[in-house]
Amino acid sequence: MNAARIERGRSRLYLITSAAEPRKIVLRGIVREASDRRPDDELLRDFYRDHHFPAWWRIDHVECMTVDFDALGLRMTDGRRYDAKWLRLRQPVNYLQPTPDWPAEATDAGDAGVLREQRPLHIGAVRIATELDLVAPSLTRADPTVTGLDPPPSHTPLEVQTLHAVDWSGGGDFDAANSKLRYARWDLRNDRVTVMPPTLSRKSILEMIRTRSGLWVLDFPFGLPAELLCAAGARVNDIDATLAFTRGVEKRDFRDHCNTVWGTRGSSKHRATERAVGCGWFTWFIQLFRQTWTGQVEILSALREQPDVALLPWDHGRSAAIWVLEGFPASSLLRRGLPATGYKHPSDEGRKARAAIINGLVSLGLPLDLQVQEEALSDSEGDLIDALVMLLAGRDALSSDHKALHDELNRRGLLGEGIVYR
Repeated sequence: MNAARIERGRSRLYLITSAAEPRKIVLRGIVREASDRRPDDELLRDFYRDHHFPAWWRIDHVECMTVDFDALGLRMTDGRRYDAKWLRLRQPVNYLQPTPDWPAEATDAGDAGVLREQRPLHIGAVRIATELDLVAPSLTRADPTVTGLDPPPSHTPLEVQTLHAVDWSGGGDFDAANSKLRYARWDLRNDRVTVMPPTLSRKSILEMIRTRSGLWVLDFPFGLPAELLCAAGARVNDIDATLAFTRGVEKRDFRDHCNTVWGTRGSSKHRATERAVGCGWFTWFIQLFRQTWTGQVEILSALREQPDVALLPWDHGRSAAIWVLEGFPASSLLRRGLPATGYKHPSDEGRKARAAIINGLVSLGLPLDLQVQEEALSDSEGDLIDALVMLLAGRDALSSDHKALHDELNRRGLLGEGIVYR
């Protein structure tokens, strides 16, 4: 019955959380298509290989909001309002609704990459991109704050002529074009930023890193939590041991393997660096396991074999032409006082947020011409903005004291976790 009511590209599907209270956390997405055949997708095969459903709906542009249930204005098929007595019960409910807009009083419950301490604890708020890349849960009491991991300034900055930034995606095959991969370059000699079209593959990114000198910023986890490595019997203070752990598991098995190793531990699954900057990757053994595995195995492990490539902060003393470090767009936006939420959305509000970010990047010294600004403004997924803000993180990293940072991580036993440069 619901399938017949769908207006593709307009109808909204609501998932309303189960807390027994009128004010709800609501996930809402646009229904793009419905089918009785399971899509041929790696993530779906991984999650639902033993499940058989009569219908599959493809949902994109998923938002997470906090709003009173009555304000949603949902109606039954006969037009009557839903009975609100169920609000006293604890149960999740799904609704299909053609109304395109949120109520005016709905508030943003969170977005990609921003960790917030919530008391009492609630469900982590995330934004889901079109390929279901979950980015970050909310900071909880299990995620204690970490301080003292900001890189101090250096008296001998790195001398590079070019900054490169890649907004990463682990979807698809290694050599397949991936529209979620976005690359931006800042030529410091002529103070010009250029971007490439969204047609790159992870293989082409690897070749670019190997052949184009400068400093590269990539946004995937370079390390893993020390407690996971300890539970696996791996060296916890060694980046090569971290990469060996990930490399020793097939991509399709990585999430389940990490779950097994982690067991029933109740401590934080976020690395110290994520807690230090207030932003974190969605835990490595949920959807983002592909992002972690592809980055560490296909890129970092391959680069460790190349002597003129230095991973920071580990290789701070190496004489290298190519420097590679970990960035995190939301962290870089927050640090510069720019909107870190709401910009990854096709709505007018999303466009306004992107415009505010672009104006902010320019005012901070990033030389964006009108063509690049327009492309970033039109990218409703915000991937190009993510790449652009990491250029500023790369610029600041040039003057960071990587040895001091390395030594502090070593002192704390965190070299296997790595650090986010922001």
